[in-house]
Amino acid sequence: MKSNDKLLRDLNDLEPWSYNQWRFMLNGRFSIGQAIACLGFAGPLHGATCKALEREATKLAKKYPSTWNTFLEKAADSDYLDQELGCLLEKCGPGIWGRQADRSRLLTPATSKLYSKDLSYEEHEHREM
Repeated sequence: MKSNDKLLRDLNDLEPWSYNQWRFMLNGRFSIGQAIACLGFAGPLHGATCKALEREATKLAKKYPSTWNTFLEKAADSDYLDQELGCLLEKCGPGIWGRQADRSRLLTPATSKLYSKDLSYEEHEHREM
């Protein structure tokens, strides 16, 4: 198993999280604020598009199993809820991470931060993470 420091650094990779990364995050070693920072948000979600993202993500979260191990297995499965997540990203992504979007509420990427690479909706690999 990877060390906690390595798992924390890996959380901002442009790859779906593994079972161990999800377990690390959900065991209280990783805050919701840190998860939001991985997506580039500088603070609480504001604005209509961000609020829509929050509402839709909450609806999707209710579809996940309630037992701990089953939840972690499903969360680590990049195909689980893939279509729903794709629709959510298609709806909200351009207004948040689009090249022409107001990016003033997004962090400036830096290698020392959780948001180490500027996400762009137009980049296919960024939509796949």
